[in-house]
Amino acid sequence: MKTYYVTIPIAGRLLFKVEAKNKASAKAAAWDKYNVWGEHDAEDVEWETYESIASGNECHAPYNQVEVQEVKNGA
Repeated sequence: MKTYYVTIPIAGRLLFKVEAKNKASAKAAAWDKYNVWGEHDAEDVEWETYESIASGNECHAPYNQVEVQEVKNGA
């Protein structure tokens, strides 16, 4: 019997609700929240495991950049 370390790629997203004047300041406010509270202040945390996150020029992870979306109707 042999012993192995197995690293499994993960990807995911953290969803923060912030108040800001525009998208750029909303993005900064979300990073500030994360830097202070980490994922514990997120509205939603989603993790996914992958056999491979990327191969060649194909990315298998659904979230690969910071996205900012305005909340409508106070949701």
